[in-house]
Amino acid sequence: MDAAQSSKSKRHTEQDANGWEIGRASALAWLTVVMLMAFAFGANGLNTEPIWADELYSLTNMGVFDPPYSPQQIINSITSYSSDHVPLYYLLGSAWAQLVGWSQVSMRMFSVLAGVLMIAWLYRLSTEVFCRRTGLIAALLMSTSAYVILFFHDIRMYTMLLLLFAMQAWLYWRLAHRQQVARRYWIAFFLTALALLYTHVFSLLVFALLGLYHLLFAPRSARWLRLLTVWGLTGLLFLPYLPTLFAAIELAAENVKVTTAAASIPELIYNFAFLLFNGQNLLIPLFAGIVIYSLWRTRSGVAWKFALVSLAVLLLITLLNELVGIIPVKRMRYFLILWVPFVMICAFGLTSMPRWHRATFLFALIWIFAGYQFYRSQQLLDYIGGMQKARLHPPIHEYRDALLGKVRAEDFLLGFSFVDYVNNVYKFGDNVIDYYTGAQLGIDGAFIPWRWGGERLMNDLVRKIDRHPYILLAYHPNDLKKNHEDVYEYIATRYVACEAVIDREDLFVQRFVNPLAGCQHVYRPIHFENGIVIVDRFGEYDATKDLFRVVTGWEVASDEQLDQYNISIQLLDSEWEKYWQGDWHLYNRILKWQELEFQPSRQLTPGAYRLVVILYDRDTGERVAGMDLSSGETGQLLPLLTISVEA
Repeated sequence: MDAAQSSKSKRHTEQDANGWEIGRASALAWLTVVMLMAFAFGANGLNTEPIWADELYSLTNMGVFDPPYSPQQIINSITSYSSDHVPLYYLLGSAWAQLVGWSQVSMRMFSVLAGVLMIAWLYRLSTEVFCRRTGLIAALLMSTSAYVILFFHDIRMYTMLLLLFAMQAWLYWRLAHRQQVARRYWIAFFLTALALLYTHVFSLLVFALLGLYHLLFAPRSARWLRLLTVWGLTGLLFLPYLPTLFAAIELAAENVKVTTAAASIPELIYNFAFLLFNGQNLLIPLFAGIVIYSLWRTRSGVAWKFALVSLAVLLLITLLNELVGIIPVKRMRYFLILWVPFVMICAFGLTSMPRWHRATFLFALIWIFAGYQFYRSQQLLDYIGGMQKARLHPPIHEYRDALLGKVRAEDFLLGFSFVDYVNNVYKFGDNVIDYYTGAQLGIDGAFIPWRWGGERLMNDLVRKIDRHPYILLAYHPNDLKKNHEDVYEYIATRYVACEAVIDREDLFVQRFVNPLAGCQHVYRPIHFENGIVIVDRFGEYDATKDLFRVVTGWEVASDEQLDQYNISIQLLDSEWEKYWQGDWHLYNRILKWQELEFQPSRQLTPGAYRLVVILYDRDTGERVAGMDLSSGETGQLLPLLTISVEA
């Protein structure tokens, strides 16, 4: 009998001694139930809360605002804006988005699927190390861990990281302890190790855990050295990324020390245990006692080694944090790696007690109930960083769903928010609103804090609307905010009220339009050869005041064009005689909309007049040709407004 068969026989003997053995078919049936439960918990509520800042970072790195991003563009984005991260998750997320779209539900589903697969691989790992029943209980505990389920809803790399850890550990165990393994296991071992390194920097903890076990307890053989060689090779392939990563970690450490005090060793250990045991302090000594008793009772060498190595890595993280200081209480997600071994140890403890199936059933129910309560509690918010801010955002995702297919390209969504930071522009130059309005609806938008009033409110309205001629005012008709009347009056006195885009009990959206355009206005764009666009233009001539009012909307193909080109707007008669001229730099607040009001330099005589626009290179004076898409007219001098003055 070989070593693997002997170990398997011994394991089965221990199971029979405890009074219950589970067959392969039954185990897989129960695993299916657990995985479905994990999917139900993880997928529940994917569309109940808007995304938060870190999710926006992920989406932006993937190219949500200018899809599709090439792999090189993704790597450049990460290097520029998220240099403390590595690119694999973003590359896979971008490819996923090309298949299923960029909505928050579809993008969060990537994390859900990775999490469910992680549950399946955790079962395989726990079964390989201990037995099937331990594998089932480990899968159950992980699928009902409130803190882990939190990341099933997150457009981040953490469930993918846990999945790769479970796969790598399972492959390692097979390669280290089984006498004969196929070549495909070695290939998979190498690929998962490399994938871990390029998923998150804290994957180094995986190699610390497995490496420590390997150095202290793995059987010495030719294969022992070969496993180290594969890990070394993956490390060599990661070397090109290390300088960028070390610089980012050093910067992160400085920022944390300045803005947020890093947690102490006792704080980190306690908070890890508190989160691991679903926010119930009573479960900490209870499960600790069960594990210690099971280790003493079974004298299991594997379990002892596993527990010692896991505790050693936990202490290693806390000691390193004491030196570097990058983990405050709100970043306990960096400990997620340790959920895999510690959940396995808890499952071993439960399944090694006498009459284990009865006791395990009771303790599993307590764990599940505690997880449910903890997940619904406000206390969990203390450990999730900026994710909690999304719970204060207005329901932008609901507005997006309702407005999909009902907006025009130049609409501007204006709504009400409890807090103003929903409008905050982050390091990429975009905010959460831009994801829903810009990336998915193709429009702009902003939200007004509903607690603001008086001069502060008026100044905020002027700043946020910023000359937009088409406003979509969105609000809940049965939940009017305290400054709703003031906001409505401000818009109604400056715009023309047009149709109701959405008229429901829970959401009302009305379109308001600049009076110069009117509700029946048809877009009149001009496209220039260099990619600069006038997306729309309209205006009027007030003969009683001898006054022109004109609005133009501008877009540029690249930021470099802002410094390269100027515009000239001129009033010409039928003989091309000039009655007025104004020139601007493109960077001089004409983006996105320019409002122009002027009087001709002298009185207009009867006849036809054209207000025209000229785009020219500011250094050479060379004009750029374009086309009026509404009339088909082409040239270097294109009309904005045509009027006729009667005798």
